[in-house]
Amino acid sequence: MPTHRGIRVLTLDGENTIHSGVSSALETLRLIMHRVAWKESETIGDRGTFPHSDGSASDDEALPCDYFDIIVGSGDGGWAAIMLGRLRLSVSQTIEAYHKIHSAIHHSKSPLSTIQKSIQFESMLKDFVKKRCKNANELLLDPEAKPKCRVVILAMTPTNMQFPILFRSYRSRQHPLKGCKIWEAIRVSTALPSVHLPYTIEGQMYIAASGAGHCNPIETALKEAKEIFPNDGLFCVISLGSGHPGHITLQGSDLTSIAETTIQLVRDAERVSDNVQSRLNIKEQPRVFFRFNVDQGLQHYVVSSKDGYADAWSHSMSYFQQQQVNMGIDEAVDCLCTHRSLNQQHTNICNDHSQQLGTKQISAQYPVTFKGVGKRS
Repeated sequence: MPTHRGIRVLTLDGENTIHSGVSSALETLRLIMHRVAWKESETIGDRGTFPHSDGSASDDEALPCDYFDIIVGSGDGGWAAIMLGRLRLSVSQTIEAYHKIHSAIHHSKSPLSTIQKSIQFESMLKDFVKKRCKNANELLLDPEAKPKCRVVILAMTPTNMQFPILFRSYRSRQHPLKGCKIWEAIRVSTALPSVHLPYTIEGQMYIAASGAGHCNPIETALKEAKEIFPNDGLFCVISLGSGHPGHITLQGSDLTSIAETTIQLVRDAERVSDNVQSRLNIKEQPRVFFRFNVDQGLQHYVVSSKDGYADAWSHSMSYFQQQQVNMGIDEAVDCLCTHRSLNQQHTNICNDHSQQLGTKQISAQYPVTFKGVGKRS
């Protein structure tokens, strides 16, 4: 039987409402990576201790950058994607940093204006990157020519709201990479008008794609995967939502109600995932597409509220208790753990120092081709 390399893809939705954030998606990912570590530690015969690719060990969770070939995010999901893939943090480290920065901006003693929030946000992002990379202005472009975990974030320009602009951590033939810094990429990805000012790079103004109908980046992720690995098939695709918005209904016949309903329809991330799932999870193939999205309790969730983080955690825990969800997570974990090699080479996380982190080699039998995205090369 022929053996092919199987592509593993992770996507993180942006906000389906203005303030929903990405907390529930990260809680879901944390549970997935915890179960991955548990399963892998059983395989190596030492339950409770799991080796990371940087040589360290964890008794709690595996690193997403060791398991996914490409991580794609929109809105706050883009922020998380950069931390997980480009900075190679654990999910717990990402959640801690995400909540800490959010709290400092939204829970200050005196309310901040949009301008003040944007300035403080940029300063905190620079400080965080500097602690991780020793250089606050570290580039988004990975120092490795072919990084083992690639990152893509979506943004928009006010002059063209139809197609998202992609910021990549790797070189691509599609578009020349701008000299974008890591903190700038996060700033662009999260530039929702009601939260932060638009951000300008090399004379071009950008805003968050999640506020313009591109909450769910799964289609972009599949196209990028095909571009990067034209001769390989999909092996595992995990799509994480930021909380189900509930049923979309027209609340009134006035123009304001119609406009609000139209915005909800444009941001309907579940519709996008349903379309992808119908293409990828075909009967004659093993399941490759996994969609998780907390379905209750987050319709009116506000990440910047005082109790927002605890609420997201509580609703996420209830979601995980559902039998179908729990079984789906186990199935996704089995898929991620299949044919993974711990024979990993080391790579640099930053351009200006020698911090070493590992990469992975994956092989899988019968990968799913890019049906609906384009024929395999």
